[in-house]
Amino acid sequence: MSADRRVDVLIVGAGPVGLTLANDLVARGVSCRIIDQLAEPTRRSRAHALQSRTLEALDTIGLAKSIIAAAQNPQPPFLILAGQRTIARIDFSSFLHVPYPYLIIIWQQRIERVLESELAGRGLQVARGTRLVSFEMNADGVIAQVDRGGKRDAIRASWIVGCDGGHSTVRHVLGLQMQGTTMPGCFWLGEFDISWKRSRDTLYEWWHRDGIATADYIDFTGKWHVAIECRRDSDGAPDLAKMCALFRKRTANYEATLSNPDWTDTLKVNQRMPEHFIVGRAILAGDAAHVHSAAGGQGTTLLHSYEAERLPNARSVLRRTQTFHHIEVPHGLISRWIGGEIFKAIQSIRSFGDAALARLGMLNVNYEDSPLSLHDSRQATTHTRAGWHLPDAPCKRDGRAETLFEILRGPTATLLFFAGMNPTARTLASFEAIEQKLASLNSQIHVHYVFTSEVDANEAALNGRNPIIDGGQHLQTALGLSEPEIIFVRPDGYIGLRTQRLDSHSVCEYLSRIYRT
Repeated sequence: MSADRRVDVLIVGAGPVGLTLANDLVARGVSCRIIDQLAEPTRRSRAHALQSRTLEALDTIGLAKSIIAAAQNPQPPFLILAGQRTIARIDFSSFLHVPYPYLIIIWQQRIERVLESELAGRGLQVARGTRLVSFEMNADGVIAQVDRGGKRDAIRASWIVGCDGGHSTVRHVLGLQMQGTTMPGCFWLGEFDISWKRSRDTLYEWWHRDGIATADYIDFTGKWHVAIECRRDSDGAPDLAKMCALFRKRTANYEATLSNPDWTDTLKVNQRMPEHFIVGRAILAGDAAHVHSAAGGQGTTLLHSYEAERLPNARSVLRRTQTFHHIEVPHGLISRWIGGEIFKAIQSIRSFGDAALARLGMLNVNYEDSPLSLHDSRQATTHTRAGWHLPDAPCKRDGRAETLFEILRGPTATLLFFAGMNPTARTLASFEAIEQKLASLNSQIHVHYVFTSEVDANEAALNGRNPIIDGGQHLQTALGLSEPEIIFVRPDGYIGLRTQRLDSHSVCEYLSRIYRT
Protein backbone atom coordinates (compact mmCIF):
# COMPACT_ATOMS: atom_id res chain seq x y z
CA MET A 1 0.00 0.00 0.00
CA SER A 2 1.39 3.37 -1.01
CA ALA A 3 0.73 6.68 0.74
CA ASP A 4 0.14 9.92 -1.15
CA ARG A 5 1.79 13.09 0.02
CA ARG A 6 -0.19 14.99 2.59
CA VAL A 7 -2.66 17.69 1.47
CA ASP A 8 -4.64 20.18 3.49
CA VAL A 9 -8.07 18.89 2.49
CA LEU A 10 -9.39 15.64 1.01
CA ILE A 11 -12.78 16.15 -0.66
CA VAL A 12 -14.89 13.03 -1.13
CA GLY A 13 -17.45 13.45 -3.91
CA ALA A 14 -17.29 15.45 -7.16
CA GLY A 15 -20.86 16.69 -7.28
CA PRO A 16 -21.66 20.42 -7.30
CA VAL A 17 -20.80 20.87 -3.61
CA GLY A 18 -17.47 19.06 -3.77
CA LEU A 19 -16.44 20.75 -7.01
CA THR A 20 -17.38 24.20 -5.70
CA LEU A 21 -15.37 23.59 -2.52
CA ALA A 22 -12.37 22.40 -4.55
CA ASN A 23 -12.51 25.50 -6.75
CA ASP A 24 -12.75 27.70 -3.68
CA LEU A 25 -9.82 26.06 -1.90
CA VAL A 26 -7.58 26.18 -4.97
CA ALA A 27 -8.42 29.87 -5.41
CA ARG A 28 -7.23 30.44 -1.84
CA GLY A 29 -4.01 28.50 -2.31
CA VAL A 30 -5.12 25.61 -0.07
CA SER A 31 -3.83 22.22 -1.22
CA CYS A 32 -6.54 19.62 -1.76
CA ARG A 33 -7.48 16.39 -3.48
CA ILE A 34 -10.95 15.56 -4.77
CA ILE A 35 -12.00 11.96 -5.42
CA ASP A 36 -15.14 10.38 -6.84
CA GLN A 37 -16.06 6.76 -7.30
CA LEU A 38 -17.68 7.38 -10.71
CA ALA A 39 -15.41 6.92 -13.70
CA GLU A 40 -17.05 9.92 -15.39
CA PRO A 41 -19.67 12.53 -14.45
CA THR A 42 -23.21 11.16 -14.39
CA ARG A 43 -25.57 11.84 -17.26
CA ARG A 44 -28.62 11.23 -15.07
CA SER A 45 -30.80 14.25 -14.35
CA ARG A 46 -30.93 15.42 -10.77
CA ALA A 47 -31.37 19.00 -9.57
CA HIS A 48 -32.22 21.52 -12.27
CA ALA A 49 -32.15 25.02 -10.78
CA LEU A 50 -29.88 27.46 -8.93
CA GLN A 51 -31.04 30.35 -6.78
CA SER A 52 -29.82 33.93 -6.39
CA ARG A 53 -27.84 33.39 -3.20
CA THR A 54 -26.06 30.39 -4.72
CA LEU A 55 -25.08 32.46 -7.75
CA GLU A 56 -23.80 35.23 -5.48
CA ALA A 57 -21.67 32.69 -3.61
CA LEU A 58 -20.30 31.34 -6.90
CA ASP A 59 -19.58 34.91 -7.99
CA THR A 60 -17.14 35.45 -5.11
CA ILE A 61 -14.80 32.86 -6.63
CA GLY A 62 -15.43 33.77 -10.26
CA LEU A 63 -17.74 30.89 -11.21
CA ALA A 64 -21.13 32.56 -11.69
CA LYS A 65 -20.54 33.82 -15.23
CA SER A 66 -19.67 30.40 -16.67
CA ILE A 67 -22.61 28.77 -14.85
CA ILE A 68 -25.09 31.32 -16.21
CA ALA A 69 -23.66 30.91 -19.71
CA ALA A 70 -24.48 27.18 -19.50
CA ALA A 71 -28.03 27.70 -18.20
CA GLN A 72 -31.14 27.11 -20.27
CA ASN A 73 -31.91 30.16 -22.38
CA PRO A 74 -34.49 31.60 -22.59
CA GLN A 75 -35.50 30.73 -19.05
CA PRO A 76 -38.52 28.40 -19.26
CA PRO A 77 -41.71 29.33 -17.40
CA PHE A 78 -43.34 26.96 -14.90
CA LEU A 79 -46.79 25.82 -16.00
CA ILE A 80 -49.21 24.07 -13.62
CA LEU A 81 -52.12 22.29 -15.24
CA ALA A 82 -55.13 20.12 -14.44
CA GLY A 83 -55.56 18.08 -17.58
CA GLN A 84 -55.61 20.63 -20.41
CA ARG A 85 -56.62 23.52 -18.11
CA THR A 86 -53.94 25.93 -16.91
CA ILE A 87 -54.02 26.54 -13.15
CA ALA A 88 -51.07 28.91 -12.92
CA ARG A 89 -48.08 30.07 -14.94
CA ILE A 90 -44.95 31.52 -13.34
CA ASP A 91 -42.43 33.26 -15.55
CA PHE A 92 -39.25 33.44 -13.47
CA SER A 93 -37.63 35.74 -16.02
CA SER A 94 -40.21 38.44 -15.24
CA PHE A 95 -38.93 38.69 -11.66
CA LEU A 96 -35.79 40.77 -11.73
CA HIS A 97 -33.17 40.69 -9.00
CA VAL A 98 -29.79 42.39 -9.05
CA PRO A 99 -27.25 41.17 -9.90
CA TYR A 100 -28.68 37.69 -10.51
CA PRO A 101 -32.18 36.37 -11.19
CA TYR A 102 -34.10 34.63 -8.43
CA LEU A 103 -33.79 31.34 -10.25
CA ILE A 104 -32.05 29.93 -13.31
CA ILE A 105 -32.78 26.58 -14.90
CA ILE A 106 -29.65 24.51 -15.40
CA TRP A 107 -29.46 20.76 -15.07
CA GLN A 108 -26.96 19.31 -12.66
CA GLN A 109 -25.05 17.52 -15.42
CA ARG A 110 -24.11 20.90 -16.89
CA ILE A 111 -23.27 22.38 -13.49
CA GLU A 112 -20.87 19.55 -12.72
CA ARG A 113 -19.14 19.76 -16.08
CA VAL A 114 -18.73 23.53 -15.86
CA LEU A 115 -17.31 23.31 -12.34
CA GLU A 116 -14.98 20.45 -13.24
CA SER A 117 -13.74 22.34 -16.29
CA GLU A 118 -13.09 25.43 -14.16
CA LEU A 119 -11.24 23.28 -11.63
CA ALA A 120 -9.05 21.76 -14.33
CA GLY A 121 -8.29 25.29 -15.55
CA ARG A 122 -7.04 26.05 -12.04
CA GLY A 123 -4.70 23.07 -12.16
CA LEU A 124 -6.58 20.36 -10.27
CA GLN A 125 -8.11 17.20 -11.74
CA VAL A 126 -10.77 15.03 -10.13
CA ALA A 127 -9.38 11.60 -9.21
CA ARG A 128 -12.17 9.53 -10.74
CA GLY A 129 -12.75 5.82 -10.21
CA THR A 130 -11.51 6.32 -6.65
CA ARG A 131 -13.74 5.09 -3.82
CA LEU A 132 -13.34 5.99 -0.16
CA VAL A 133 -13.21 2.79 1.89
CA SER A 134 -12.58 4.18 5.38
CA PHE A 135 -10.51 6.73 7.27
CA GLU A 136 -8.93 7.31 10.65
CA MET A 137 -8.43 10.60 12.47
CA ASN A 138 -6.08 11.88 15.13
CA ALA A 139 -5.19 15.31 16.45
CA ASP A 140 -2.91 15.98 13.47
CA GLY A 141 -5.03 14.87 10.56
CA VAL A 142 -6.70 12.10 8.60
CA ILE A 143 -5.49 8.95 6.85
CA ALA A 144 -8.04 7.81 4.26
CA GLN A 145 -8.02 4.37 2.66
CA VAL A 146 -9.22 4.46 -0.94
CA ASP A 147 -9.79 1.88 -3.64
CA ARG A 148 -8.60 2.68 -7.17
CA GLY A 149 -9.81 -0.07 -9.46
CA GLY A 150 -8.98 -2.78 -6.93
CA LYS A 151 -5.77 -1.19 -5.72
CA ARG A 152 -5.70 0.14 -2.16
CA ASP A 153 -3.96 3.45 -1.43
CA ALA A 154 -3.74 5.83 1.50
CA ILE A 155 -4.29 9.58 1.28
CA ARG A 156 -3.07 11.77 4.11
CA ALA A 157 -4.83 15.07 4.76
CA SER A 158 -5.32 17.59 7.51
CA TRP A 159 -9.09 17.51 6.96
CA ILE A 160 -11.64 15.34 5.16
CA VAL A 161 -14.89 16.77 3.78
CA GLY A 162 -17.76 14.45 2.90
CA CYS A 163 -19.57 15.78 -0.16
CA ASP A 164 -20.58 12.26 -1.10
CA GLY A 165 -24.36 12.50 -1.06
CA GLY A 166 -27.23 10.99 0.88
CA HIS A 167 -25.47 7.64 1.28
CA SER A 168 -22.26 9.31 2.47
CA THR A 169 -19.37 7.00 3.35
CA VAL A 170 -17.80 9.80 5.40
CA ARG A 171 -20.97 10.13 7.49
CA HIS A 172 -21.19 6.34 7.87
CA VAL A 173 -17.59 6.10 9.13
CA LEU A 174 -18.34 8.87 11.64
CA GLY A 175 -21.32 6.87 12.91
CA LEU A 176 -23.75 9.76 12.41
CA GLN A 177 -27.36 8.80 11.81
CA MET A 178 -29.72 10.74 9.56
CA GLN A 179 -32.70 11.77 11.66
CA GLY A 180 -36.03 12.94 10.33
CA THR A 181 -38.93 11.58 8.31
CA THR A 182 -39.67 9.80 5.06
CA MET A 183 -42.75 11.06 3.29
CA PRO A 184 -45.38 8.51 2.26
CA GLY A 185 -45.46 7.24 -1.28
CA CYS A 186 -42.73 7.75 -3.84
CA PHE A 187 -41.98 9.11 -7.30
CA TRP A 188 -41.23 7.12 -10.41
CA LEU A 189 -38.58 8.89 -12.46
CA GLY A 190 -37.07 8.46 -15.87
CA GLU A 191 -35.82 10.10 -19.04
CA PHE A 192 -37.76 9.42 -22.22
CA ASP A 193 -38.68 10.50 -25.68
CA ILE A 194 -42.30 11.72 -25.69
CA SER A 195 -44.49 11.78 -28.78
CA TRP A 196 -46.52 14.97 -28.30
CA LYS A 197 -46.62 18.60 -29.40
CA ARG A 198 -45.76 20.29 -26.11
CA SER A 199 -43.03 22.93 -26.31
CA ARG A 200 -39.60 22.08 -24.94
CA ASP A 201 -39.28 25.59 -23.51
CA THR A 202 -41.67 25.15 -20.58
CA LEU A 203 -41.55 23.24 -17.28
CA TYR A 204 -44.80 21.28 -16.88
CA GLU A 205 -46.56 19.99 -13.78
CA TRP A 206 -50.01 18.38 -13.74
CA TRP A 207 -52.17 18.17 -10.62
CA HIS A 208 -54.45 15.14 -10.48
CA ARG A 209 -56.50 13.67 -7.65
CA ASP A 210 -54.27 10.57 -7.72
CA GLY A 211 -51.00 12.54 -7.65
CA ILE A 212 -48.86 14.86 -9.76
CA ALA A 213 -46.87 14.30 -12.93
CA THR A 214 -44.09 16.48 -14.31
CA ALA A 215 -42.25 16.73 -17.61
CA ASP A 216 -39.17 18.90 -18.24
CA TYR A 217 -37.06 18.83 -21.38
CA ILE A 218 -33.34 18.33 -20.77
CA ASP A 219 -31.28 20.22 -23.31
CA PHE A 220 -28.21 18.29 -22.14
CA THR A 221 -29.50 14.80 -23.09
CA GLY A 222 -32.28 15.63 -25.56
CA LYS A 223 -34.74 13.69 -23.40
CA TRP A 224 -37.77 14.56 -21.25
CA HIS A 225 -37.33 14.13 -17.51
CA VAL A 226 -40.58 12.64 -16.19
CA ALA A 227 -41.68 12.27 -12.56
CA ILE A 228 -44.92 10.55 -11.53
CA GLU A 229 -46.16 10.51 -7.94
CA CYS A 230 -47.14 7.06 -6.71
CA ARG A 231 -49.22 6.77 -3.56
CA ARG A 232 -50.79 3.35 -4.00
CA ASP A 233 -48.12 1.46 -5.92
CA SER A 234 -45.14 2.85 -4.03
CA ASP A 235 -43.49 -0.54 -3.52
CA GLY A 236 -43.59 -1.50 -7.16
CA ALA A 237 -40.71 -0.86 -9.54
CA PRO A 238 -41.43 1.46 -12.46
CA ASP A 239 -41.79 -0.04 -15.88
CA LEU A 240 -42.42 1.61 -19.22
CA ALA A 241 -46.02 0.44 -19.68
CA LYS A 242 -47.10 1.49 -16.17
CA MET A 243 -45.42 4.89 -16.42
CA CYS A 244 -46.88 5.54 -19.86
CA ALA A 245 -50.41 4.69 -18.69
CA LEU A 246 -50.12 6.86 -15.57
CA PHE A 247 -48.58 9.72 -17.54
CA ARG A 248 -51.45 9.74 -20.05
CA LYS A 249 -54.06 9.69 -17.29
CA ARG A 250 -52.45 12.40 -15.15
CA THR A 251 -51.77 14.75 -18.06
CA ALA A 252 -54.89 14.02 -20.13
CA ASN A 253 -52.53 13.69 -23.12
CA TYR A 254 -54.02 10.34 -24.13
CA GLU A 255 -52.02 10.06 -27.34
CA ALA A 256 -48.66 10.80 -25.65
CA THR A 257 -46.22 7.91 -25.59
CA LEU A 258 -43.12 7.52 -23.43
CA SER A 259 -40.39 5.61 -25.26
CA ASN A 260 -36.65 4.90 -25.43
CA PRO A 261 -35.91 5.39 -21.73
CA ASP A 262 -32.32 6.18 -20.83
CA TRP A 263 -33.08 5.10 -17.26
CA THR A 264 -35.89 4.73 -14.72
CA ASP A 265 -35.76 4.86 -10.94
CA THR A 266 -37.79 5.20 -7.75
CA LEU A 267 -37.41 8.17 -5.42
CA LYS A 268 -38.47 8.28 -1.77
CA VAL A 269 -38.67 11.83 -0.39
CA ASN A 270 -36.69 12.15 2.84
CA GLN A 271 -36.38 15.12 5.19
CA ARG A 272 -33.32 14.14 7.25
CA MET A 273 -30.10 15.46 8.78
CA PRO A 274 -27.60 14.31 11.45
CA GLU A 275 -27.01 15.94 14.83
CA HIS A 276 -23.57 17.25 13.79
CA PHE A 277 -21.91 18.45 10.60
CA ILE A 278 -18.36 18.36 11.98
CA VAL A 279 -16.62 15.71 14.07
CA GLY A 280 -12.92 16.03 14.80
CA ARG A 281 -11.26 16.65 11.45
CA ALA A 282 -14.20 15.46 9.34
CA ILE A 283 -16.86 17.78 7.91
CA LEU A 284 -20.13 17.02 6.12
CA ALA A 285 -21.53 19.19 3.33
CA GLY A 286 -24.40 19.10 0.84
CA ASP A 287 -26.62 16.01 0.76
CA ALA A 288 -24.20 14.23 3.07
CA ALA A 289 -25.32 16.73 5.71
CA HIS A 290 -29.02 17.09 4.89
CA VAL A 291 -31.50 15.63 2.40
CA HIS A 292 -34.91 17.05 1.64
CA SER A 293 -37.61 17.42 -0.97
CA ALA A 294 -36.51 18.87 -4.31
CA ALA A 295 -39.57 21.14 -4.17
CA GLY A 296 -37.57 23.79 -2.33
CA GLY A 297 -34.95 23.92 -5.04
CA GLN A 298 -32.21 23.54 -2.48
CA GLY A 299 -26.65 22.29 1.25
CA THR A 300 -10.69 25.33 14.94
CA THR A 301 -13.04 28.07 16.34
CA LEU A 302 -13.51 29.27 12.80
CA LEU A 303 -14.24 25.80 11.45
CA HIS A 304 -16.61 24.99 14.26
CA SER A 305 -18.56 28.13 13.41
CA TYR A 306 -19.52 26.22 10.23
CA GLU A 307 -21.69 23.89 12.28
CA ALA A 308 -23.06 26.73 14.42
CA GLU A 309 -24.15 28.55 11.26
CA ARG A 310 -25.23 25.69 9.04
CA LEU A 311 -27.19 23.50 11.47
CA PRO A 312 -29.93 26.10 12.15
CA ASN A 313 -30.12 27.00 8.46
CA ALA A 314 -30.27 23.34 7.47
CA ARG A 315 -33.18 22.81 9.85
CA SER A 316 -34.85 25.85 8.30
CA VAL A 317 -34.29 24.45 4.80
CA LEU A 318 -35.92 21.15 5.81
CA ARG A 319 -38.95 22.97 7.25
CA ARG A 320 -39.23 25.27 4.25
CA THR A 321 -38.90 22.53 1.64
CA GLN A 322 -41.43 20.38 3.46
CA THR A 323 -43.91 23.27 3.38
CA PHE A 324 -43.20 23.98 -0.29
CA HIS A 325 -43.45 20.27 -1.07
CA HIS A 326 -47.03 20.23 0.25
CA ILE A 327 -47.87 23.31 -1.84
CA GLU A 328 -46.29 22.01 -5.05
CA VAL A 329 -47.47 18.41 -4.51
CA PRO A 330 -51.01 18.99 -3.16
CA HIS A 331 -53.20 16.12 -1.99
CA GLY A 332 -56.95 16.66 -2.03
CA LEU A 333 -59.28 19.12 -3.73
CA ILE A 334 -58.90 21.85 -1.11
CA SER A 335 -55.10 21.57 -1.11
CA ARG A 336 -55.02 21.83 -4.91
CA TRP A 337 -57.24 24.93 -4.80
CA ILE A 338 -55.06 26.59 -2.14
CA GLY A 339 -51.88 25.69 -4.01
CA GLY A 340 -53.28 27.06 -7.26
CA GLU A 341 -54.24 30.35 -5.63
CA ILE A 342 -50.76 30.68 -4.12
CA PHE A 343 -49.02 30.09 -7.45
CA LYS A 344 -51.35 32.50 -9.25
CA ALA A 345 -50.64 35.13 -6.59
CA ILE A 346 -46.88 34.69 -7.05
CA GLN A 347 -47.17 35.75 -10.70
CA SER A 348 -49.96 38.33 -10.45
CA ILE A 349 -49.25 40.11 -7.14
CA ARG A 350 -45.77 41.55 -7.51
CA SER A 351 -45.02 42.14 -3.83
CA PHE A 352 -46.18 38.63 -2.91
CA GLY A 353 -44.22 37.10 -5.78
CA ASP A 354 -41.06 38.98 -4.87
CA ALA A 355 -41.35 37.87 -1.24
CA ALA A 356 -42.01 34.24 -2.21
CA LEU A 357 -39.14 34.09 -4.69
CA ALA A 358 -36.81 35.83 -2.24
CA ARG A 359 -37.38 32.90 0.11
CA LEU A 360 -36.99 30.42 -2.74
CA GLY A 361 -33.82 32.22 -3.82
CA MET A 362 -32.44 31.83 -0.26
CA LEU A 363 -32.10 35.59 0.08
CA ASN A 364 -33.36 35.36 3.66
CA VAL A 365 -30.56 33.02 4.78
CA ASN A 366 -28.56 34.79 7.47
CA TYR A 367 -26.11 34.11 10.30
CA GLU A 368 -27.11 36.80 12.80
CA ASP A 369 -26.70 34.32 15.67
CA SER A 370 -23.30 33.12 14.47
CA PRO A 371 -20.26 33.53 16.75
CA LEU A 372 -18.68 35.30 13.77
CA SER A 373 -21.38 38.00 13.59
CA LEU A 374 -20.98 41.18 15.64
CA HIS A 375 -23.21 44.21 15.10
CA ASP A 376 -21.86 47.19 17.03
CA SER A 377 -23.47 50.00 15.04
CA ARG A 378 -26.54 52.20 15.18
CA GLN A 379 -26.73 51.97 11.39
CA ALA A 380 -28.19 49.28 9.15
CA THR A 381 -31.26 48.29 7.22
CA THR A 382 -33.23 45.24 8.35
CA HIS A 383 -31.29 42.87 6.14
CA THR A 384 -27.82 44.41 6.33
CA ARG A 385 -27.00 43.82 9.95
CA ALA A 386 -23.99 41.65 10.77
CA GLY A 387 -24.81 38.10 9.71
CA TRP A 388 -26.64 39.08 6.50
CA HIS A 389 -25.24 38.91 3.00
CA LEU A 390 -23.69 42.11 1.68
CA PRO A 391 -25.98 43.63 -0.99
CA ASP A 392 -24.65 44.66 -4.36
CA ALA A 393 -24.67 48.34 -5.35
CA PRO A 394 -23.37 50.43 -8.26
CA CYS A 395 -20.45 52.74 -7.51
CA LYS A 396 -17.28 54.14 -9.10
CA ARG A 397 -13.59 53.48 -8.73
CA ASP A 398 -10.82 55.28 -10.58
CA GLY A 399 -13.51 57.14 -12.56
CA ARG A 400 -15.05 53.92 -13.90
CA ALA A 401 -18.50 52.54 -13.16
CA GLU A 402 -18.33 49.26 -11.25
CA THR A 403 -20.44 47.29 -8.79
CA LEU A 404 -19.56 46.37 -5.25
CA PHE A 405 -19.61 42.66 -6.12
CA GLU A 406 -17.13 43.21 -8.94
CA ILE A 407 -14.75 45.08 -6.62
CA LEU A 408 -14.96 42.50 -3.85
CA ARG A 409 -14.84 39.40 -6.07
CA GLY A 410 -12.13 36.98 -5.00
CA PRO A 411 -11.18 34.54 -2.24
CA THR A 412 -10.19 37.15 0.35
CA ALA A 413 -12.12 38.96 3.07
CA THR A 414 -12.71 42.71 2.91
CA LEU A 415 -12.67 45.67 5.26
CA LEU A 416 -14.76 48.63 4.11
CA PHE A 417 -13.79 51.92 5.72
CA PHE A 418 -16.79 54.23 5.20
CA ALA A 419 -15.57 57.76 5.81
CA GLY A 420 -19.03 59.28 6.31
CA MET A 421 -20.82 62.20 4.70
CA ASN A 422 -18.25 64.71 5.97
CA PRO A 423 -14.91 62.91 6.50
CA THR A 424 -12.64 64.30 9.21
CA ALA A 425 -8.89 64.02 9.59
CA ARG A 426 -9.44 62.12 12.83
CA THR A 427 -11.60 59.50 11.10
CA LEU A 428 -9.04 58.97 8.33
CA ALA A 429 -6.20 58.77 10.85
CA SER A 430 -8.10 56.05 12.72
CA PHE A 431 -8.59 54.08 9.52
CA GLU A 432 -4.91 54.32 8.63
CA ALA A 433 -3.88 53.19 12.13
CA ILE A 434 -6.13 50.13 11.85
CA GLU A 435 -4.79 49.36 8.39
CA GLN A 436 -1.21 49.49 9.67
CA LYS A 437 -2.11 47.28 12.62
CA LEU A 438 -3.45 44.66 10.21
CA ALA A 439 -0.49 44.78 7.82
CA SER A 440 0.36 41.13 8.49
CA LEU A 441 -3.05 40.13 7.08
CA ASN A 442 -2.66 41.99 3.76
CA SER A 443 -2.83 38.76 1.78
CA GLN A 444 -6.04 37.68 3.51
CA ILE A 445 -7.96 40.94 4.00
CA HIS A 446 -8.31 43.65 1.36
CA VAL A 447 -9.02 47.18 2.59
CA HIS A 448 -11.24 49.59 0.65
CA TYR A 449 -11.95 53.20 1.63
CA VAL A 450 -15.43 54.47 0.71
CA PHE A 451 -16.11 58.16 0.10
CA THR A 452 -19.28 59.98 -0.87
CA SER A 453 -17.55 62.20 -3.45
CA GLU A 454 -14.41 62.40 -5.56
CA VAL A 455 -13.50 65.69 -3.84
CA ASP A 456 -13.40 64.04 -0.40
CA ALA A 457 -11.29 61.19 -1.80
CA ASN A 458 -8.80 63.58 -3.41
CA GLU A 459 -8.51 65.67 -0.27
CA ALA A 460 -7.79 62.54 1.77
CA ALA A 461 -4.57 61.99 -0.23
CA LEU A 462 -4.52 58.20 0.20
CA ASN A 463 -1.14 57.72 -1.49
CA GLY A 464 -1.97 55.43 -4.39
CA ARG A 465 -4.97 53.69 -2.85
CA ASN A 466 -7.97 53.35 -5.13
CA PRO A 467 -11.06 54.28 -3.06
CA ILE A 468 -14.66 53.44 -3.82
CA ILE A 469 -16.77 56.50 -4.68
CA ASP A 470 -20.43 56.24 -3.67
CA GLY A 471 -21.50 59.54 -5.18
CA GLY A 472 -24.98 58.27 -6.05
CA GLN A 473 -25.44 57.05 -2.46
CA HIS A 474 -26.40 53.58 -3.71
CA LEU A 475 -24.13 51.86 -1.21
CA GLN A 476 -25.17 54.17 1.59
CA THR A 477 -28.84 53.51 0.89
CA ALA A 478 -28.38 49.75 0.63
CA LEU A 479 -26.48 49.56 3.94
CA GLY A 480 -28.25 52.35 5.81
CA LEU A 481 -25.03 54.36 6.17
CA SER A 482 -24.45 58.02 6.92
CA GLU A 483 -21.85 58.15 9.69
CA PRO A 484 -18.31 56.66 9.63
CA GLU A 485 -18.26 52.89 10.04
CA ILE A 486 -16.10 49.82 9.53
CA ILE A 487 -17.62 46.78 7.85
CA PHE A 488 -15.88 43.41 7.67
CA VAL A 489 -17.11 41.24 4.78
CA ARG A 490 -16.33 37.54 4.96
CA PRO A 491 -14.94 35.73 1.90
CA ASP A 492 -18.39 34.19 1.35
CA GLY A 493 -19.92 37.66 1.01
CA TYR A 494 -21.61 37.76 4.41
CA ILE A 495 -21.16 40.70 6.78
CA GLY A 496 -19.21 39.61 9.83
CA LEU A 497 -18.74 42.93 11.62
CA ARG A 498 -20.36 46.35 11.56
CA THR A 499 -18.86 48.78 14.04
CA GLN A 500 -18.73 52.51 14.59
CA ARG A 501 -15.85 52.07 17.02
CA LEU A 502 -13.00 53.29 14.88
CA ASP A 503 -10.13 51.87 16.90
CA SER A 504 -7.73 49.03 16.20
CA HIS A 505 -8.46 47.28 19.49
CA SER A 506 -12.14 46.70 18.64
CA VAL A 507 -11.39 45.51 15.12
CA CYS A 508 -8.49 43.28 16.14
CA GLU A 509 -10.51 41.77 18.98
CA TYR A 510 -13.15 40.72 16.49
CA LEU A 511 -10.68 39.46 13.88
CA SER A 512 -8.95 37.30 16.51
CA ARG A 513 -12.03 35.06 16.27
CA ILE A 514 -10.96 34.24 12.73
CA TYR A 515 -7.22 34.81 12.29
CA ARG A 516 -4.35 33.58 14.42
CA THR A 517 -2.25 36.68 13.82
